Amino acid sequence: MSKELQPWIQNYLIQIAETKGADLSSVEWSLKVKKAQVIEFLTHGSQNKDEDTVIWARVSDKSHHIPVRFNAEAVAEYRRVNRTRLNEVKTALITLRKYRLFHSRVPSAFEGHKLTHSACLALECNELRLLGSIGEPTMGNPVGVETHQELSKYTRELRNPGGGANFLKLRAGERNQKRQDIQEKGDKNAKYMGFSREISRSPISLVGPIAGPSSPRKKIGKLTSGSLVRYFVHPYLIITLTNRS
Repeated sequence: MSKELQPWIQNYLIQIAETKGADLSSVEWSLKVKKAQVIEFLTHGSQNKDEDTVIWARVSDKSHHIPVRFNAEAVAEYRRVNRTRLNEVKTALITLRKYRLFHSRVPSAFEGHKLTHSACLALECNELRLLGSIGEPTMGNPVGVETHQELSKYTRELRNPGGGANFLKLRAGERNQKRQDIQEKGDKNAKYMGFSREISRSPISLVGPIAGPSSPRKKIGKLTSGSLVRYFVHPYLIITLTNRS
């Protein structure tokens, strides 16, 4: 089962930071099914076994771990499908089927499940499925998502007003603009090269009356207004022949 678990949490968080910035209230539910291992429970819900309430846990993708809030709807559906409560497993491999990022104080496993002093990055899960691997040791050597330098700065900026948490979003915008500029420049160059190749394949003959004396074009010999001029366009040479009437 451990081979089936692939890192995804870090990339998901950075994607949200680059698209939503400080506005986590606009983060939509993600329906991309992702595998994760429940490595510990931070709360155990209601003592009434027939009552489904919020359960906090920590999940891992083998590379990073993050707190997750299983809402009451997810907990109830899990119990209906598996005929057991979610927190009755010590560890388990699951799939998150409907989830989103948010920023909140979370229960601490080291302080008697009291809420952390500061808000942290966390996931809210509305739907999950049990795959197996119940009771197995933690897969890999996962570390907290906030050990990542940019995600650490991101969560710190989210704690402060002023839009500082938009730094990854702004940087992504600048990067996308540079790519767009390069693409547009490439399109113009390709169009120009196509025009040059067309000229080199077949010289173009242009016929028309010569302009009057006011034209800035330099005359060769004595050309009168109304003379018929034929231009032969070559990639490196323009030849002008005049047919005087």
